[in-house]
Amino acid sequence: MNSNQLLSKTITVLRFPLIVAVVFVHFYCDTVTYHGVEIFNAHLATTPNGEILLSLLDLFACQLPAIAVPSFYIISGYLLFFKSDVYTFELYTRKVRSRFFTLFIPYVSWIVLLIIFNAIKEKILFNPNPTSLMVRNFAAFDYLRAFFAIQGDDKPYLIPMLYVRDLMALVLLSPVIYFVLKKFGKIFLVFAFVFFILQVAFGSDYENALGWFDYKNNPIGRFFNVSVFFFSIGAYFGINKKNPINIVKKWWLLTAVIYIALLILVQYELSLSGWYFKELPEDGVFPFALHNLSICFGIMTVFGLTASLIEKGKLREIPFLSASVFFIYASHTFIELNIGRTIFLIFKPQNGLTVFGVYLVTIVVTILVCMLAFIIMRRVMPKFTAILCGGRD
Repeated sequence: MNSNQLLSKTITVLRFPLIVAVVFVHFYCDTVTYHGVEIFNAHLATTPNGEILLSLLDLFACQLPAIAVPSFYIISGYLLFFKSDVYTFELYTRKVRSRFFTLFIPYVSWIVLLIIFNAIKEKILFNPNPTSLMVRNFAAFDYLRAFFAIQGDDKPYLIPMLYVRDLMALVLLSPVIYFVLKKFGKIFLVFAFVFFILQVAFGSDYENALGWFDYKNNPIGRFFNVSVFFFSIGAYFGINKKNPINIVKKWWLLTAVIYIALLILVQYELSLSGWYFKELPEDGVFPFALHNLSICFGIMTVFGLTASLIEKGKLREIPFLSASVFFIYASHTFIELNIGRTIFLIFKPQNGLTVFGVYLVTIVVTILVCMLAFIIMRRVMPKFTAILCGGRD
């Protein structure tokens, strides 16, 4: 196969494991409580070997999956431009119309579904814990804010749709990105890379620095640090008709060694301070810089390794997994907290290892339930499911 076919297959194969990584991140970063006690962090911190397992949870839930969203931005940036020799206004309007159906319609549809879902759940559940985000507490304006920024003044009501919202903004700004990359190219990418690593302009505290874990204090900083940077990497390769697979496939072993070394170094730095990645304080600048650097090497490693395995015939595309990705992405937050809480109550873990096991089982069950729902809906309501998934199949 040629390099373009290999890149296409690599993207298709990677979509599913990347979305699994997203589920890992969202579940850990949500606060899963029972009778006011946080299940995972609180129990792990007070059980035998809990600190070691909490560090592992930090690694598997925060650091390793951190490549997922940036990878999707790179893919989106590349796909937007790679077939275009010149980015004309006519082409731009055609791209915007296309993304209206593949991004905007699913975006609105899923948020409406979540509002309806939660409104029904609040009616059924006896005395649910009151929060400002409960539908029954919505003011009229909150229904509009739910589509743009209701959580922490930055996130839409359905949190995973944050990526789709920012991606729609990037599509609208694509002529500007095209012009900047054509005019400045590598200079702009180097500047954005340094900005991403050091977070120099928007503060170094945890909630801003990492970008896509908690963006409530500075959405503009997050948008530039993560969304624009990684989207522009993909756009650069697409605009210049360069295939990134030719680079990462050649060097994946070296980038893997650097990636693993950076992960170990981040864990070491955190162990010295006694902090975990999820709770890194404002003075945790150095671990964040290392972590952000590890994201870049992690992306190169995963893409390069996957391409090499596909080329050797050891990996192949599974169409169903690729087709289910957007559905899993949009639907998993509907159920993951309730599944985690239910599994915790069933197994009643008494030590760190079983608490960690509950976390992993919750991820598996959540994904399986979403896949089952996707299968059923595609058979019972194929047209509606196609709308929810933006026509992806």
